[in-house]
Amino acid sequence: MNGHRKGGGWIAFAGVLLILSGINTFVNGLWALNASETIKDSFEDTLLFSDKNLDTWGWIYVVVGIVVVAAGVAIFSRAQWARWVGIVVASIGAISAFFWLFNPNFWVPALVSVTLNVLVLHALISYGDRDEVTHRLSQPIR
Repeated sequence: MNGHRKGGGWIAFAGVLLILSGINTFVNGLWALNASETIKDSFEDTLLFSDKNLDTWGWIYVVVGIVVVAAGVAIFSRAQWARWVGIVVASIGAISAFFWLFNPNFWVPALVSVTLNVLVLHALISYGDRDEVTHRLSQPIR
């Protein structure tokens, strides 16, 4: 064996995209925490939770961002919990971006987002499982 793991490039791609996505989500959460009081009139009666300020959404985004960054880093070691976090995050991302395809102003970025999420799903589903060698070593000797 040459020391390379099958699908290593795809796993690296998925890990890097998850890290970038997590950082983006984290930064958006920090923005929401910082801008909560200054723009609260703009969001009044429009948010699902806490329509008086953005603090609730800010903390949700900060926590989710940290989890996604941790999953992105753990993807490189092919941790199964990280694989499943990545699959859930990429699925939600693809589905939510899909609805923007019908907006004439945002169809290009939505198409890019759907494509990247589907590629991450492909990477994690096809190559994110443990190696066959690992599976064979865990089998009882007959």
